[in-house]
Amino acid sequence: MNADNLNSILSRIPLLLSFLDRRRYSSTYGCFDRDHWHYLLASDFPSSVYQQGVLTLSMLYKNNFPGNIYFNDPLILEYIVAGMAYWAGIQNRDGSFNEWFPNEHSFVATAFSSYAISEAYLSLGTELDGVDMAKRNAILGALIKTGKWLSKNEDKFLANHVAGAIAALHNIYLITRDEYFLKAKDKKIDKILEFQNEEGWLYEYGGPDMGYLSVSIDYLARCYKKSKDQRLRDCLEKALSFLAYFIHPDGSCGGEYGSRNIKYLMPQGLRILSAEFSSASYIIDRLYAGIKNHVLPNLDTVDDRYLIFFFLPSFLAAELESGALVAPLDFDKEYRKFFKNSGLVSLKTGDYHLICNTKKGGALKIFSVKDKQRLVYSDAGYIVDFGKRKACSQYLNDSGPGVNYIEGDKLIIEIKSRFIYVPAGAGLSRCLFIFRLFNYTLGRFNKIMDIFNCLIKRRLILRKVFAPLSLNRKIIVDKAGITIDDIIKKDKNVRCLNFLCENNADIQFSPTSRYFIESDLRVSGRIPNPTDRFNSRGEVKLRAEIFLSDSNIELKRTVL
Repeated sequence: MNADNLNSILSRIPLLLSFLDRRRYSSTYGCFDRDHWHYLLASDFPSSVYQQGVLTLSMLYKNNFPGNIYFNDPLILEYIVAGMAYWAGIQNRDGSFNEWFPNEHSFVATAFSSYAISEAYLSLGTELDGVDMAKRNAILGALIKTGKWLSKNEDKFLANHVAGAIAALHNIYLITRDEYFLKAKDKKIDKILEFQNEEGWLYEYGGPDMGYLSVSIDYLARCYKKSKDQRLRDCLEKALSFLAYFIHPDGSCGGEYGSRNIKYLMPQGLRILSAEFSSASYIIDRLYAGIKNHVLPNLDTVDDRYLIFFFLPSFLAAELESGALVAPLDFDKEYRKFFKNSGLVSLKTGDYHLICNTKKGGALKIFSVKDKQRLVYSDAGYIVDFGKRKACSQYLNDSGPGVNYIEGDKLIIEIKSRFIYVPAGAGLSRCLFIFRLFNYTLGRFNKIMDIFNCLIKRRLILRKVFAPLSLNRKIIVDKAGITIDDIIKKDKNVRCLNFLCENNADIQFSPTSRYFIESDLRVSGRIPNPTDRFNSRGEVKLRAEIFLSDSNIELKRTVL
């Protein structure tokens, strides 16, 4: 255990308890959704994902360590049981749960919340013997019901949701000893293996995302620890080997080159696997270095929802893991890795580490690898403003990876892609009354809501409407440094109001993206606005040059 890490976690527990309705006389006793039970009109239904707060409380209740005033406290036990009972009480009739709106029948909320409740249930063990029988039966009945719902339903887009279901189903099997749930878990493992690319990454809206890959690793490792399933071990080993190439020299990870733009890492699965895999030991060592360097989102920077959802339980569980770590993987060597299926390039020399996604408009990051290990250049693509609509170059492109080739001592990467229109931001809020009417009528039926949820994801997240713009990018890497030449062309009949080159920006919505980190302030390299030239010529040429040496870093951005 690390005292500083534990103190950081403990400092957030009063906030967690403030989210809990602790009034025994209240009809919402045990609810962790403060917007619902306290602010009254802020939320017209309780989001089940907040009930995952019981998992953190159960770990605090069961584990004695310095500063833990919650250990073996009878009132904390009462809060845990109240939270589990409230979760059971808000279950949909078919066994599912809701996250964002009533009658959502959310796969992710059902998977992750049932994992948290079942894990707390298992950890309490005989402590539950003193709980009112009716309340205990209600919790157990809800777990069985949700296990059956998970066994019959699928998530078609996101591997981390399936990983959560695997961990939940295994826990429900351990509680009930019903082989039905074991067989259901095995079918979900078949699904996660379908989601895994031969390069090691897991499918997240069309490609790999480093942050959500760590979430999948987190839940799969928890199940592997209990089941010792060889298929999970093989899956995790491949995932770790892939992820290791995208840990930045300063300890940060991911960002705009990933499919969902996520910049954090979850530690529990990495800590579990560090007993077997040197790659896991390497990644978790760099993770804590990244937090120390203020280049990764942490307990102080994330929002309340995901503090309760992901961060607190994973960071606390990582500290409570026992056992020695194997020696970390030595990743100081130079390498050139080309992942053709994902379009990702990871290039490390004695001076810098470059990561680029050739299937995402060439979104890239460059880090210094010497004494001042830091982000020196970030390119999140271009945004062109047409007034009513905006277009961007940063999107996941299925047309194929860029062309990589070598000329003498030069590595050249060429990328050709189109722009898409930026998705509208208001979403369903513009027709909230009609949407709520649908929620409480047709939305009550699981099959109808499943079709609706798929349509929403396809339209708001996966749908691409092409704009009359194109990008040709050429990246040249040699001993002198890195040069990025871009040519952006537009149709003659469209006029641009503004032209932006973004260092840190993500276009596609993801609920756990857009957390602030200090390196966002330190990235330079904005260009003079080329809007007039773009409109008059119909194209604009831009160049970025990055030169790194022992003494300094030189960065030049010009409009040609």
